[in-house]
Amino acid sequence: MNRHSSLCLGLVLLGFSLLLSACGGASARESGYEWVQSWGGFGQEPGQFNDPIGIAIAGEEVFVADARNARIQVFDFDGRFLRQFGNREQLGRPMHLAIAQGKLYVADYWNDRIALFTLDGRWQGSLGRAGRAAGEFSTPSGVAVDDQGRLYVAEFHGQRVQLLDPQGKPLRQWGTGEKGLWYGRFNYPSDVALDTRGYLYVADAYNDRIQVFDSNGEFSHAWGGPFALNIAGGFDGWFRTAISVTVGPQDRVYVSDFLNHRIQIFTPQGELLDLFGEHGAGDGQFERPIDVAVAPTGELFVVDFGNHRIQKWRPKATRTGH
Repeated sequence: MNRHSSLCLGLVLLGFSLLLSACGGASARESGYEWVQSWGGFGQEPGQFNDPIGIAIAGEEVFVADARNARIQVFDFDGRFLRQFGNREQLGRPMHLAIAQGKLYVADYWNDRIALFTLDGRWQGSLGRAGRAAGEFSTPSGVAVDDQGRLYVAEFHGQRVQLLDPQGKPLRQWGTGEKGLWYGRFNYPSDVALDTRGYLYVADAYNDRIQVFDSNGEFSHAWGGPFALNIAGGFDGWFRTAISVTVGPQDRVYVSDFLNHRIQIFTPQGELLDLFGEHGAGDGQFERPIDVAVAPTGELFVVDFGNHRIQKWRPKATRTGH
């Protein structure tokens, strides 16, 4: 596609988006999930948060990256505080989390590295350093770990996703390091996840889409708005900043739709299954949800970033398949 054709396509899509936006976009579908409880609140005390971002589950424990407090907090499924670990020498701004092989992997945005802890909080060192070369990072924001211990790292300002071996040796990258609209390029990628087939899902945040790469690393498909080409909106299946991606049981894909203040749930192919949430500070409302974790029981734990809290949701009894 030449520059003139790209410009024409962009103008057509922009006009289409503006027309649809003028008609509204709020979903009328009934969600298959119901709110259970919330915990947290702004502060520095145990159980409080200052910009919570990442969340992960191991066993019956919920791990939360408490970003501006530079720590990890751990809770049970009912929101009871269990312990905390990390300090400002170990963590700058902890972002999205991954748990694999008995370790917690923390994308440390300000320190340009992946920090490693045991699940009981013992420091295990870090991988990476600041830079633009292979194996270096520019504000890593998301991390996933496969069954071989290899790391997939989303670099927010680096405009790429890197694959590294367990010791941090670079193996591959997706993206050019420069912002891009076309498939295979990124506009501030913020999170990554893997499914049971080895497919890689990238939350291409400011392109308002999810991009998917197959087990060979080749681009497979994308979704979010018309043609998944950076058109934001509030319609079902569209995004206003796709800030995080999580793959749960049955390879269902959970996306934190940051500025639409909701969670959307998809099949691996991008077919919308469910969504829930609305803007606000009350029970079941969100102020910029930024991550979600799925328990084996089907319960969902959502990081309600702007309200400095965690929300717990569960499937409604009549729709337990979601």
